[in-house]
Amino acid sequence: MCVAVLKPEKSTIDEKTIRNCWDTNPDGGGFMYVNNGKIIVKKELFDVENFIKKYRENLPYFKSDVILHFRIGTSGLMNLENTHPHKVNENVYMVHNGIIDRCTEINSKFSDTMKFCNFISHLPNDFMKNNSLMELITGYIETDKMVFMDNLGNTRIINESLGKWVNGNWYSNLNWKNTGKFYTFNGVNYLTKKDDTKKYEKEFDLDDESETVCFCIDCDSTIGKYEYHDYEGYCYSCYQLRLESERYYTGR
Repeated sequence: MCVAVLKPEKSTIDEKTIRNCWDTNPDGGGFMYVNNGKIIVKKELFDVENFIKKYRENLPYFKSDVILHFRIGTSGLMNLENTHPHKVNENVYMVHNGIIDRCTEINSKFSDTMKFCNFISHLPNDFMKNNSLMELITGYIETDKMVFMDNLGNTRIINESLGKWVNGNWYSNLNWKNTGKFYTFNGVNYLTKKDDTKKYEKEFDLDDESETVCFCIDCDSTIGKYEYHDYEGYCYSCYQLRLESERYYTGR
């Protein structure tokens, strides 16, 4: 499983975390940020130290959020072209965690993510601002996670609540937190830590006390903190129901 990371402008990500993300997702990595109205994309296919070197070199130019991605290839060739981030249109790039079955073809040179980007490339350049279009994308990818960035530095996470906020950064999953080997017994996941043969006799839990969890003020379902901001404290469904109720009673 790949991991996508959103590092807000004022947050930091340490090199140990970057190495762990690479170790557990070793098929190439990339990051992007905005500088002077242009999305800057950097990729590395083979060497985490080269990746970190590129990251260090670009640190002085980070004037926006930074989005990182570490890949485990499930479709398409292992090359820079299939390494995230990917271009959607002139104004928007994205990263993806998951597998889009409807965009997956056996023996294809191109990944499902690249095909999906081509599929949505005809949307308006500012589609990130359209909540209806974003909701349609959410329905199409189901439980996958995506992070979009436009050339103004705006970011949108799809299925934010299915990821985790840890130490100020959002991760699409936390498989990077341990670089040991996993095994399954009777349907329960266990972990053997790196350089440690002890097997933990409990279900492996990736929850972190520093993560941020928000709840819809109407139905109490878990939502991401960006969703909380965008929909005034409601989940998307309750927010839309509230709008429809207002239209009904006001006649607008």
